Amino acid sequence: MIVVAGLEPNSLSNDELNTRRMVSGKTTILRLLMREILTFYPQMHCILYAEGENPIRAPRELRSRCEWIQTALPEVRLRRLQNAIQRRPGLMVFDQFTAENIPLVVEASRQGTRVLCPVNTMVRGSAVIRHLQSLGFTPEQLKVLTWVVSVFRQPMLCPACKQPAEPDERLSALYSMDPDPATWKLFRAGGCEQCDFTGRQGELTVFDLFRANPDQPDLLSQRSLLSAQEYLLDLMKQGLLAPEDVLDFDKALLHDTYAILEVEEKALKEANAALQRKVLELEVSNRLLVQRTEAIISFQEIARTLIQSTSLTELAQRVCRYSRDICGADRSIVYVKLDEENLVVLACGGWDGVGLSREVPARSFSGWQQAEEMRPWRTIPPGIILEESEPPAIRVGYDVPLLADGRLVGRMIVQSTKKVMFTPGEISTLRMFANQVAVAMQRARLIEELQAKITELEAAQVSLVQKERMEHELELARQVQQSILPRQFPSIPGVEFAVLNQPARQVGGDFYDVIPLDENHFGVVVADVSDKGLPAAFYMALARSLILAEAHRELSPRRVLKNVNRLLLELGEGGMFVTVFYGVVDCAAWKITYARAGHDLPVLLHRGEMSFLSGGGMALGVTDGDEFHLTEVEVPLKAGDRLILYTDGLVDVQSPEGERFNLERLTHFWRGLPVSYAGEVCQATLKILEDFQGGAEQSDDMTLLVVCFHAQDNSPRLDINL
Repeated sequence: MIVVAGLEPNSLSNDELNTRRMVSGKTTILRLLMREILTFYPQMHCILYAEGENPIRAPRELRSRCEWIQTALPEVRLRRLQNAIQRRPGLMVFDQFTAENIPLVVEASRQGTRVLCPVNTMVRGSAVIRHLQSLGFTPEQLKVLTWVVSVFRQPMLCPACKQPAEPDERLSALYSMDPDPATWKLFRAGGCEQCDFTGRQGELTVFDLFRANPDQPDLLSQRSLLSAQEYLLDLMKQGLLAPEDVLDFDKALLHDTYAILEVEEKALKEANAALQRKVLELEVSNRLLVQRTEAIISFQEIARTLIQSTSLTELAQRVCRYSRDICGADRSIVYVKLDEENLVVLACGGWDGVGLSREVPARSFSGWQQAEEMRPWRTIPPGIILEESEPPAIRVGYDVPLLADGRLVGRMIVQSTKKVMFTPGEISTLRMFANQVAVAMQRARLIEELQAKITELEAAQVSLVQKERMEHELELARQVQQSILPRQFPSIPGVEFAVLNQPARQVGGDFYDVIPLDENHFGVVVADVSDKGLPAAFYMALARSLILAEAHRELSPRRVLKNVNRLLLELGEGGMFVTVFYGVVDCAAWKITYARAGHDLPVLLHRGEMSFLSGGGMALGVTDGDEFHLTEVEVPLKAGDRLILYTDGLVDVQSPEGERFNLERLTHFWRGLPVSYAGEVCQATLKILEDFQGGAEQSDDMTLLVVCFHAQDNSPRLDINL
């Protein structure tokens, strides 16, 4: 673990601070270290973890090898960090240490991952150890620490006006750091227009390098490998710094730290004052809101009851009852607007023994196209279907429009067969009541629509979660598959390898490998897992690991696959299996010994002649014991032979018309190929399959492994360092 220490303020204003020494540059040094490490290890993968809002940026040319972990949810962030550590990346860069991530930082360091992290502090050397302890590191956890790089900024003497200086007695404190102080060439600050008469122009970076010595358990007692004072002294001897810059370095650093604290304290006070003003504004607004709410609630108890209704039907029934009570009426009916041409009857009261028409044309109401006002209504309301011959004698009634924000949301007709008229007070109250009803009706309708939308969204959310889970599984499976498939083949004199691997989906079920065994033998394997997706990827990883392990224990392909079959039944997922062709090439005897566990018949080509590598066997992971059978076959090899291993995806390629490419057509094509390199065989095969497929969708994974034997060497030497 490498820690880069330096002090940088959270808030920096040029009007408030007269020096830029506060910006230590530790982030720049951290990025330089990250660049150097990734450049030195070109295959290394880097993960950048950010607790704050400003993550550390990776160099542009190296971003393709970097992965960022940053999210506002701590539990999600830590879970992603744990998953990342399990992948054992070569380098991890943190933006800060926290009590939550320190155990994970230590875990990553202990498993061999290089860790970089900045620390915001003015101290240096072993004092940084004490600062790390204050952050939550225990002495045991600090054993992963290797380097502490402390970074500071120091103004440099102006080269145009600096003047020679004579040593004084204050420099005696520095004599112990240099055996020959007589050779020092000292300069003091002058002053010119070029440096605005400050005597300083530009800045230098000062380092303090502390290396933890594992042989000394007490880190606090260890000294820096290169102290800041030694670094400053060297800069002074070069004429870049004045003696007082070296002598007063710690004093100036304390002064700058105090200035930073003053600036941040001022910013904190201003933020607190702004927050207090905002709280006061909210309190005033809240009091006004309470007053207005109380005024609305006090208007009428009925209005408060209505506004609590969330169902249009329930609301309409209450409106019918309350409207009759307000006016002393005995009949009422409520409509809601369906569209510009129609209304719907929601509820009615006092009209017992009559039928109702659910939908009512808007033209049934007089003046329905004009601005809506209360109108007298002494006839039968629209939607009422009388079953008796004599209509009731309606003596007084009103058609009341229900308007919300000037828009019609419904209508209400209130009538009486007993009263001759409604009083002005009753009409005024009915009008105000109608306003409350319109708002409540609009609200209830919105709630019903919102509930319907919520139901749709919940269903969509379930579907989205399932889709995201599936995509996440596919991505994990892709990572697993990419990590196990070989990126390059071993270098074997006289033997050439090439592969074509094209999954039908994001993740395939095929895998292949070339396995160096000893100086005279290497193995070739092609396999096809029965399933797809994440389960197939894990099963593939298990099968490949078992084959690799057993191949180094046994040279016999039959015994290797029998052992793998037994282990798959013990360790693998039930209901899955894998077909495998595994052969061992003896470069000294120039022959191949193989076993075929339910896999497609490989093809051996020799100067236009073709033969299938036969041999029986069952797929692995299905059964064991006497039911499992597997034969082992030995075939001699010649110079110019081409061994072609493939999966059934090549045979099952379909044209846009649904015609299969089939094995006969494929082997006829291979037989007609001129003697060529393995890569050319793969390219030619891919082209003819794509031409045949046209725009049709690929239905299965395609894997083709070609092994060309160009020359015979009785004394082979395999380069097994992949």
